[in-house]
Amino acid sequence: MQHSVTALLKRAARIIIFGTTEPELLKEIQPMMDRTNHFSTIMCGTVLSCILTGDIFFSAISYSLAAIRSFYVIMAAVSISITITSFFNMKARPRTRLIYFYTYLLLTFSYIISILLSISGSPAKVAVTFNVFLVALPLIICDQPWRVDLLLIAMLIPHLILSYHYKIREYFMNDVYNGVIFFNAGVSVNTYMQWLHISDFKNRLVIKKQRDTDILSGVLTKSALEHRLKEHIEQNNKGAALMVIDIDNFKSINDTFGHAVGDFCIGHVGRYISDQCRQSDIVGRFGGDEFVVFMPGVIDRMLARSRAESIIESVSRHTAVSAKNVSITISIGCAIYAEKKTTYTELFNQADTALYQAKHNGKNQCNIVMI
Repeated sequence: MQHSVTALLKRAARIIIFGTTEPELLKEIQPMMDRTNHFSTIMCGTVLSCILTGDIFFSAISYSLAAIRSFYVIMAAVSISITITSFFNMKARPRTRLIYFYTYLLLTFSYIISILLSISGSPAKVAVTFNVFLVALPLIICDQPWRVDLLLIAMLIPHLILSYHYKIREYFMNDVYNGVIFFNAGVSVNTYMQWLHISDFKNRLVIKKQRDTDILSGVLTKSALEHRLKEHIEQNNKGAALMVIDIDNFKSINDTFGHAVGDFCIGHVGRYISDQCRQSDIVGRFGGDEFVVFMPGVIDRMLARSRAESIIESVSRHTAVSAKNVSITISIGCAIYAEKKTTYTELFNQADTALYQAKHNGKNQCNIVMI
C-alpha cells in the first residue's frame, strides 16, 4: 500500500513538474513543442499588439496625444516587432531557442500591463485583468509546467507588493485572496494543458516512428533516411562518413531459397548493422537489400575502416540461412567528407561508386573514398 502511494505521488510530481511521467521523452518531442510555440508567440504578440495599439488610438481620439502613455507606445512597438520577427523566425526554423525567449517576453509584457491596469487610476480597483491572465496565459505556451509556474509566481509577488502600496486595505486583501485562488487555478490549468500537449506529442511521435520505421529491418525507411541526412548535412559543418551497404549475392539467395528467406536475411542484416552503430548514427534501408549508415564526426579513414569491418564481421558471424548453412556477407562503400561542403546526392553517389568497386574487388569487404 505504501509503495503504491509513493509511486502515485512520484507520478503526480513528474506531471506537475514536467507534464509527463517520462521526462526523458522531452528531448525527443522538443522540436514539436518548438513549432507549436512559434504559432503561440505570433498569436500572443498579435493579440497584445492589437490591444495596445487600440488603446493608443482611442486615447488619441478621446483625449489628446499627450494622454498616450509612452509605456504603452513602447510595449506596442516591441510586441509588433516580436510578432514580425517570430513570423520570419518560424519560416527559417533555426536551431536557436529564441522562440521561447520571445514567448516568455510577450507573456511577461502581458502580465506587466495587467498589473499596471490594476493599480492605475483609482485605489479602489479590482485586478480583474490580472486574475484572468493568471489562468488564460498559461494556455498559450507549450513548455514544461514548472517554468510557466515560475513565471506566475514571478508576476504574482510584485503585483501583491504594488497592490499593498497603492490600494486601500480592503481591495488589497481582495487582491490577495483572488491572487491565491487564481494562481492555484492557473497552476492547475497549466499542468493539465501541458500534460495534454505532451501526451499528444508523444502519440504523434509514436505514429511518426511507426511511419518512418522499415517493417522488415527495424531501421529508417528510405524517405525518412533521406530527410534526416539532408537536414543533417545542410545544418552541420562537421564532417561525417556515409556507408552504402549491400548484401552479397542477394538475388541468388532470394531465387534459391525464396522470398521468406530473403526477408529473413534483410531483417537480420538490418539488426546487426544497427547493433554496431552509435546512438548518434543514422541507419536506414535504402531499398531492396541496400542499407545506408551515416556516421557524424567520423572523418578519419582508419576509424571508418574499423567501423566498417566490425559491421562486416558482425553480419557474417551471426547471419546465415541455417537450414542450408549458407553464410550471408555484405559489401560496403564509404565516402568521407571533412572540411569540404558537400550535398547528400554527391555524398551518396561517391559512396555508391565505392560500393561498386568493393563488389568488383571480390565482395565481403569495404572500399573507402575521401571527398
